[in-house]
Amino acid sequence: MAGFAPKLPLEINKKDGAFVLIKNRKEMIQQNLKSLMLTNPGERIMDMQYGAGVRRLLFEQPDAVLGDSFKIIVQNQINLYMPFVVLLSVEALYPKDAASGQIIAIRLRYYISPLDDSDQLILIL
Repeated sequence: MAGFAPKLPLEINKKDGAFVLIKNRKEMIQQNLKSLMLTNPGERIMDMQYGAGVRRLLFEQPDAVLGDSFKIIVQNQINLYMPFVVLLSVEALYPKDAASGQIIAIRLRYYISPLDDSDQLILIL
């Protein structure tokens, strides 16, 4: 069966060909959004503006993650590279027992207009 792209991380699968393939649009959009969020600006060859670079927030103060500047970066990246996705919310999830308050995850809730469906992406940092 044909697919849209290899599923990341790569996994060998003789049924799909060389690798396991993504076979539905919603899963493809989520993988592309994850790639967009985890890529640092300047890291992608031939497109130096691509990427939100959320890993840089790992050692930032908690206010920086939920601050307007971070949300603007995420929104701008989505508008530029995935204009069919509507960002609904950005939320930082903190460990319950950590005194430092370091971020462990960021939750993005979004709406996919062509599919008329909502989803969420949780990025573990």
